[in-house]
Amino acid sequence: AEYMGRTSGSIKNDNLDREIKSSIKRSNKDQSRSRSAPHSQGQNISKSLSIERRQRELLRVTQENKKILGRIMIRKDTSDYSRDKWEPKWKMEEYYMAQLSRFQPVVKNKPQKETKDEKE
Repeated sequence: AEYMGRTSGSIKNDNLDREIKSSIKRSNKDQSRSRSAPHSQGQNISKSLSIERRQRELLRVTQENKKILGRIMIRKDTSDYSRDKWEPKWKMEEYYMAQLSRFQPVVKNKPQKETKDEKE
């Protein structure tokens, strides 16, 4: 059967081509929508390829921090930066300052140099 100069086989092929093209367009549209959609919509999200490397790095940093904390805790009791050690020293310093400020220092009067106005 011929329709406007075309055979039924060529019409079927055209219809098949249109269906394939529309299917490809729909598929592309779905893929672009899934890429731009927020991740909270429950879609499958490909995991980062570097997740294992980041987990190893996190583990290494955590272990280093534990070691540093251990060294700090050991030094805490023997540290020179202890308020308990400084407080008696500060009390003595306050006592000395109070004793020194109780008596006004004696200042000898030095003869002042004459200025130009006094000479004339």
